[in-house]
Amino acid sequence: MSEETPSPAGEAPRLVVLLPARNAEQDLPGWFESVERFADGVVALDDGSTDRTGELLAAHPLVQVLLTNPRRESYEGWDDRQNRQRLLDAAGKLAPEWVLFLDADERIPPDDAVALRTFLAGDALAGLAYGMRCYRMIGDLDHYDRNDLWVYRLFAHEPGLELPPQRLHLVPVPVSIPRACWVKTTIRIQHLGGLTEACRARRYRKYQEADPDAQFQSSYEHLLEPPGEVRVFEPRPPGRPVLLAAPDPAVEAVVDPGGPVLSAIVISKDDEDRIERSVRSVVEQECHESFEVIVVTSGTDRTAAIVRERFPGVRVVELDHPALPGEARNAGLRFARGEYVSFPGSHVELPPGSLAARIRAHDEGWAMVTGATYNGNTTPVGWAAYFLDNSTALPARPSGELGAPPAHCSYEARALFAAGGFPEDVRAGEDTRVNEVLFRSGWRAFRSQEVAIIHHNRARSIGYLVRHHLERGRAQVQFLRAMAASPEAGEARAREFLWAYPTRRLAQIDQNVREWGGDLTAWYRRVRPLVRLGVLAAWAGAHLELRRPSIRARAPAEVAPAEEVAGGRGSASPMPSPLIRPLRVVRDCPAPLVGARLVFVHIPKTAGTALMRVIEREYEGDPILTLYGDTAARLELLRSMPLEQRHRLRVVAGHVGFGVGQLLPGRNGYAVLLRDPVDRIVSHYYYTRSQSQDPVHDRALEGVESLEDYVCSSAFAPLVNNGQTRLIGAVSAAADRPADADALAAARAVLDRSDVVVGLQERFDESLLLFIEAFGWGLPAYRRVNVTPQRPSVAELPPDTVELIRERNRFDVELYEHARARFERDLAALPDLGERLETVRLAGRYRATRR
Repeated sequence: MSEETPSPAGEAPRLVVLLPARNAEQDLPGWFESVERFADGVVALDDGSTDRTGELLAAHPLVQVLLTNPRRESYEGWDDRQNRQRLLDAAGKLAPEWVLFLDADERIPPDDAVALRTFLAGDALAGLAYGMRCYRMIGDLDHYDRNDLWVYRLFAHEPGLELPPQRLHLVPVPVSIPRACWVKTTIRIQHLGGLTEACRARRYRKYQEADPDAQFQSSYEHLLEPPGEVRVFEPRPPGRPVLLAAPDPAVEAVVDPGGPVLSAIVISKDDEDRIERSVRSVVEQECHESFEVIVVTSGTDRTAAIVRERFPGVRVVELDHPALPGEARNAGLRFARGEYVSFPGSHVELPPGSLAARIRAHDEGWAMVTGATYNGNTTPVGWAAYFLDNSTALPARPSGELGAPPAHCSYEARALFAAGGFPEDVRAGEDTRVNEVLFRSGWRAFRSQEVAIIHHNRARSIGYLVRHHLERGRAQVQFLRAMAASPEAGEARAREFLWAYPTRRLAQIDQNVREWGGDLTAWYRRVRPLVRLGVLAAWAGAHLELRRPSIRARAPAEVAPAEEVAGGRGSASPMPSPLIRPLRVVRDCPAPLVGARLVFVHIPKTAGTALMRVIEREYEGDPILTLYGDTAARLELLRSMPLEQRHRLRVVAGHVGFGVGQLLPGRNGYAVLLRDPVDRIVSHYYYTRSQSQDPVHDRALEGVESLEDYVCSSAFAPLVNNGQTRLIGAVSAAADRPADADALAAARAVLDRSDVVVGLQERFDESLLLFIEAFGWGLPAYRRVNVTPQRPSVAELPPDTVELIRERNRFDVELYEHARARFERDLAALPDLGERLETVRLAGRYRATRR
C-alpha cells in the first residue's frame, strides 16, 4: 500500500483507530487481534522503524492509510505530537464518525470492545472526549498491578482538528474540546509497556533517548519500578454502563498517575481519647487501590501530636482555633488529592474492607456512596442514639440506588467541588445541606451493604442524649431556612416540618426497624422510650430555633446538573468557600500541582530565603531535603538514597539546577523566583562584601576593588553572571557550568512548562499568591530575610556600570523578560486578583506579627 492511499471507498467508517508505531513488530499481531473486534479501519504511521513494523502494517487489510517517517536508529528527535497530528489529518480521508488513538502496546479487552461498539452506536456524543482507565499489565493479560491512570483518546472526527502543541506527553485531545467536556467511561485499556522487566527497561530507554534533558517530564525512573501487588484482571460485569455519572476533566488523574484514588479525611476536635482507634482503622485498611489519610484537628488537646507520633505517614492539618465541622471538612479538602473523598469521623471505626467496598461503588459511577452503620456504643443510651441517627443505615437494609439524599456519604471529589465544599456557619448538618444540593442537581446516590462503619457515639447519659438532639432540631430548622428560596419560604417550610413532627419521626424510625432491623429489633424495643425522648428533644430544639429571627448567612448553592458539570472541581456557581478556593483554581489549570513534590530552585539573591521560610512552615512535619552549603555532597546524598526514600520526599530545595528533578521519582512541581539581573548582581556584590568572616566570600573578593571588578574578574563572576540562566537551564543538578546560548534556550523552555510556577522578587506578594494557588498552600506569614544592608539602588549607579552589568548578564536579561511575560499571563488568569492579593498581604502581616 502506498503512503496516504486509502482503501477503496465505501460506507463511511464509524470508528477509525489511529496508530503511531515504531519497532512494534512483536506487538502488532496482538494489537490487530484486539482492534479487529471494534474498529472499521486503521490509519497507521511507521515512525522510522528498523524492524518489520512497516511491512506488517502495509500487509494488514484493516490498515487503510499508512504514513511513514524516515528510518532512524534511536528515539532521538521523536515528535509524538507531529506524528499524532499527521494521523488525525490523514483520518479525514476516510471521513470517520469517531477516531481513537491506541498505541501498539495497548489492548482493549474483548468484552470492553463490545461495550465500546454499542456505546458509539447509541449514547456517544460529538464534542466530548472520552477517557478510559489504563491498567498496567504484569506477566500476561490476566494480571495487573496498577490502574490509577486515565487516558483520553476517543472523540468524534471533524475537519481541522488540532492537537495540543507539546512534543511529548501530550494528551491527544483536540484543543477545541475543553476539559469541561472530557468524560470518563468504564472502557478499559490494558497497557503492556510494563509487562516484564525487559519491557520496562525498553520503555525507560525509549524516553531517555527521546527526552535526555527531562524537558517534558522530570524523571522516568518510575518506569523501572517492579510490580506492586498483582491482581487478577476481572471480566467486565454484564450490563455495566459505559458512562460514569457525569462529565469530568479528571485533570489530576491525567497528570498525576501516582496520586491516590481516595482521600480519607478524619475531622477531629479534642478527641485525644479516641483518635488513635479511628485513624488506625483507616490506615490499616487493605485496599487494592491507593488511598491517603488526612487528619484535621482543632481544639486544645493533644490530638494532633498523637497522630503525628503514631502515624507518621498521615498528613495532619492543625487549625489554630476551634472549628465547626464544615470548616474542618473544607480544610481537609484543600489537601485532598483523591478522585473520591470520604469523611470517617473521629467517632467512627472502619471494619476491614470498608474502603475497598466504597471505592468499588464509586467506580461503578455513583457520585455519593453510603453504607451500613453498626453500633459501637452498647449502653442503653448509646443504642437509643444509634437508632435515632442511623435508622436509614441499618445493616440489613439491602444495597441499591437511593431515592433521597443520603444522611452521610462519601463523594466523587468533583461533585464536592461543584457544590463549593461545605457550609462553615452551622454547628451540625453541614453534610446534609451539601447532599441535598447535589441530589437535587442530579448527582446519584447509592447504598452498599458492603460499605460498613462502626459508630461510637458519645451518648453516655440521658442528659447528653437530650442536649445532642436539641441541637439537631435547631440545625434542622437552620437547614430548611438555608435551602429555601426566600426567608418567608424558609419559615413556611420550618413550620410545616414541625407539624406533628414527633409522631411522624417516631413512626418512620419504627417502620425502618421493622423493615431492616433484623436481630437489632429486640434492642430497639428495649430503648424505644429513650428514642422517643430524643425525638421530643429535637422537636423542642426546632421550636427554639424557629423563635429566633431568620438570619440567612448565604443563599443555597446553584450547582450545575450532574450531566452538565463543566470542569468538575470548581464548576459554575459554587457555594463560596474561601478555604478551598485556591484548590479549585489550581484544579482548573492545565497542570495542577496540588499533591506534587515541591522542587524549589533557589536562585541566590531573589528573595528565596523568605520563600523558603514559607515552605518550611507549610510543609512542617513532611520530609524535606535541603541542598545548601556543600551542594556536591548534598547531591551525592540524594543520589545514594534508596528509591523508596526519595519517593517519600515532599520538598527538595537549594541552589541547584532544574536537572535535580531527574533524581526524583514521581510527580514534581517546580517553584522559582527571578529578579531583575542588574539589581540581583548589585545585591550579590554588596551581600558578599557584608560577609567578611566567611572564607568563601573572602576568596571571591580577592583583587576586587569595585562592583565593576566583581562583575568582570572576581572568582564568582563565571557563575554569578547569568546565574539565573545557569540554574534554570541546567541539564544536571549541579549546574556547575557557566551559562551559554544553549542554556538560555533550555531555560526559556523550562519556564514555559506547565509544572513550573514562576515568581518575581520585585513582586513577592503576587508571586506568593501564584505559589499558593498552584500548590494549595495556606495563607503564610513572611518577612524579608537576608536583606543586603547599605547598598545603592540601581538608579544610583553610573549608566556605564549598569550597561556593563547588562552586557555581562545578557542571557539573564533576555530570560528575565521571558519570565516576566509568563508571570503576567499567570496573574491575569487568576479571578478576583485584587481581593486575593489583599488577603495574602493582610494575612502575611497579621500572622507575622503574631509569631
